[in-house]
Amino acid sequence: ECFEQSLALAEEQQAFWWQLRSATELAAATSRSEPLASLLESYTGSSFTDTERAVSVLNKIQTTADTPGS
Repeated sequence: ECFEQSLALAEEQQAFWWQLRSATELAAATSRSEPLASLLESYTGSSFTDTERAVSVLNKIQTTADTPGS
């Protein structure tokens, strides 16, 4: 719930990096990848630490979802 509130507040303030961090932690904690995936579409190819972690978390979620029996 806190990550969702943080994400909403960051979006309202147009604070991209806080959106990215909130969406990354939301995805890591809950496997909800939709907010993170949509944010990363805009920043494909960025090589900042935050985007690298976000891509890593998203890949892990997608790999887990693609594995039978998970």
